[in-house]
Amino acid sequence: MRGRAACGLGLLAACLIGATAAGAQHRIVVRVVTVPERAPLGYAVVSAPGLALERFVGPSGLVALDVPTPGPLLIRVKRLGFTPRDTVVTVTNAAAQEVVVALERFTYRLPAVRVVELPPCRRPGLRTDTPEAVRGVVDQLRQNAERYRLLATAHPFAYRSERTFRRQIANGEPWFERSDTIVVSGTPEWRYRPGQVVARDPDPDSRRGWIMHIPLVSDIAEERFIDAHCFHVMGVEEKEGAQLLRIEVRASERLRGSDVDLTAWLDPTDFQLRFASFRLTNFRSRFPTLAAVESDVTYVEVVPFIPVMEEMRARNVDGRGRPPARQTIFFEDQRILELSFLGEPPPGFRAP
Repeated sequence: MRGRAACGLGLLAACLIGATAAGAQHRIVVRVVTVPERAPLGYAVVSAPGLALERFVGPSGLVALDVPTPGPLLIRVKRLGFTPRDTVVTVTNAAAQEVVVALERFTYRLPAVRVVELPPCRRPGLRTDTPEAVRGVVDQLRQNAERYRLLATAHPFAYRSERTFRRQIANGEPWFERSDTIVVSGTPEWRYRPGQVVARDPDPDSRRGWIMHIPLVSDIAEERFIDAHCFHVMGVEEKEGAQLLRIEVRASERLRGSDVDLTAWLDPTDFQLRFASFRLTNFRSRFPTLAAVESDVTYVEVVPFIPVMEEMRARNVDGRGRPPARQTIFFEDQRILELSFLGEPPPGFRAP
């Protein structure tokens, strides 16, 4: 069994004063600014939940929403690195009106990582007794996921990846087996379900039999993922030459099937997802010879505030109970060769 990437992204940078909804007579122009500078804040997400409207804000900090009827309207504004804000606007009979929403920077005390043994996850999800700092950091992680989901909806995309398969036996050098290329949709059919990350390989030509699905970044925004995991903010540590905020996510012990533990590293300046490490849990009764199944993912920013998977490295260790020299390690590496949008790309797109 080897992991196959269902990689992830996070955010969109678009703007855009979208097309007028059918029958709309009232336009709300939302201007997003910072506190206290009142400077334009680009690349936020503005939504009107009651109307199922959601739009990206461009670099100018402006976006327009078309509203069918006057009256009170809840507007929600989110931006990575800032505290989300809800505000109620009274839509008038004017053809257009401007609303200014000011966001405060999300602040988090950045201690060094503490080396502690984490407890089993017996009370998953965010609860009333969850520390506010943890809630805030998890919300920033969730914003990465929400923005990816909006990107995939507003600008559908796919990417072509190169895969390389290798194996290593008895502490020797890994040898090459084969390589190929695959095309992956930004919105694959598989979606996370608690305890259901292992499945039969749908590829009829594959010799793997079983695969581990890696949750998309968008899956992290789903309540079913949050409710099945415990979250721990560990602090700041050096990774790949940068000081990054490390978050540990543990699968609930209540889950009967295989799931994933997750270590995520966020940039503490803007809380973008930079790296993630997924580890398969609760698999030994089904696969008794496996010792470990792990996948490490590196993300790259292809649009301002939109990281997408750049590389994935999976490692499966077979031969549990044997000395390391007698275990077999299977490797699968993936890297993006090309990312393409099915329609017009979002403003600011940079090919990975």
